[in-house]
Amino acid sequence: MLPLLLQYDSTAEENETSEAHGARVQIAKNLHAVRAIEALSRLCGLSSVEISCPSNKSAYNALKALLTPKLADMLRNHPPKELLSNLNSNLESPEVMGSISIVMPRILRFHNKIHVNVCILYTIHHHGLLYV
Repeated sequence: MLPLLLQYDSTAEENETSEAHGARVQIAKNLHAVRAIEALSRLCGLSSVEISCPSNKSAYNALKALLTPKLADMLRNHPPKELLSNLNSNLESPEVMGSISIVMPRILRFHNKIHVNVCILYTIHHHGLLYV
């Protein structure tokens, strides 16, 4: 889910009537990014009142380490699009100083590490090297 957050582009509008394939693709990426923020919020137990989720301090602490504490805190009480705009902004702001330059390498390293581990486990299982 984390790489989806980095594909958000606040300049693409959901109600855009452009028939261009690129515009439709970006609108879909934005929708996926918003849904990923909502899922991460629920995973941490920070979701809105309409859906009750148990608190998950471990997940929240992991997101604080990956996203920066300020961005993780925005899961609690900010609209997903605001968080995504801050995350993907190249502007320095009091909310997030240089967030993309800090966060993107963290997310990509984490994603690659998980991907490699899954590939190793699949290979071990596929070749019958995993004994339970």
